[in-house]
Amino acid sequence: MLYASRVTQQLEASAERFRVFAETESAAFHRFDRAISLLDQLDHDAILQAVADAEHPGALPGEEWIGQSGLVIPFKACFADHRAARGWALDRIRGIPTVAVDGSEIKPTKDYSLPIAAVQVAWFENPHREDLHYVKDAAFEIIHPDEIAGEPGDGFGSADQKLALRRFQAEVRTLIRCMTSLREQHREGLPPVAFFDGSLIVSFTRGMLEDYGTRYIEEICHLLQASEQLAVPLVGFVDTSLAKDLTTLLAVLGHLPRPQRVPDSRLLERRLAWGDRTRALVCARDDVLDRYQVAADETPGSTPFQGSRDFSREICFVYLKTNGLAPPARLDIPRWVVRAGLLEHVIDVVRAEVIIGNGYPYCIETADACAVLSVHDRERFYRLVQDFAGRHGIALRIVPKAASKRRRRV
Repeated sequence: MLYASRVTQQLEASAERFRVFAETESAAFHRFDRAISLLDQLDHDAILQAVADAEHPGALPGEEWIGQSGLVIPFKACFADHRAARGWALDRIRGIPTVAVDGSEIKPTKDYSLPIAAVQVAWFENPHREDLHYVKDAAFEIIHPDEIAGEPGDGFGSADQKLALRRFQAEVRTLIRCMTSLREQHREGLPPVAFFDGSLIVSFTRGMLEDYGTRYIEEICHLLQASEQLAVPLVGFVDTSLAKDLTTLLAVLGHLPRPQRVPDSRLLERRLAWGDRTRALVCARDDVLDRYQVAADETPGSTPFQGSRDFSREICFVYLKTNGLAPPARLDIPRWVVRAGLLEHVIDVVRAEVIIGNGYPYCIETADACAVLSVHDRERFYRLVQDFAGRHGIALRIVPKAASKRRRRV
């Protein structure tokens, strides 16, 4: 049980430390809040000149800044109510296919002597046409014991890490397959838009073993390469972003200490109304982007997307206000989309998806609902494994307590 009096005692004893922390945070926020006005005064060339000596300035002005200045681009449409907003969204997205992919996993459990796991990946393709049906489907893959266990010192992490990588690979490869299919079916008019649930910058790999983290980077680079060569815009959607690329740029421009706890989204929250967005900036953070390289691979059947490519400065980010009560979402978008003049098309598709999804992209939400594996699903999976082992005479030891629970639950 929780002893409220002891909690209160600890909080009271720490009151001064909490107060100092809050005041320090507030002071840092106000320094960056004042510095953001610099982006209303500087154009593309002036910003580049100001950050010329910084190896990793956090962000750089892209093509959208040429001949322009000012960070925020207001959304010009105005809706009287949600019905009017839905009408705009349905009209804007009509005939524009979208696709999203999401995955789920079943981890190996100590309750079984066989370390068996699984990955399920679902996709949702919506043509937004009355004469065509949407596609909502899933693929299920067993991860066998010999794929999980590995060998001591193999350099590729624990079973859970291996499973997470397999899920990531399956999600990316499924999305590429869906993008290829959509491009073949939709060759006229504005292009389809593909949604990736998360950032296109896999900064979480920075703390991994190099070989292991490289696997994630390779997958993302192949996704970026597919997007560019298929000419299918890609959106990495981050609902709650703690990235500090913009504030790092402001630190360079305003000669401020590098931000520790001032994320871009918090700095922008009060500056954007619903539907407003920031001008696209090129991500130039100090972590894994220098490793975003694709080497030419002439191996037959390796990938349909060939040629060497450097993607280290080929990801732009935009903050878009998608919810009136929350900080803006971050959109990671390949730079080719900006160069091709397709950014506003992509942003409008995101706005439409968010309106239909009541604050979150409907396509991602639907893919997630299709992919998710509930507690009941997992228990049913283990029961099927148990029945399978019995039919084939495969030795399978089960912890008695776990077996008892599963008999009661399934």
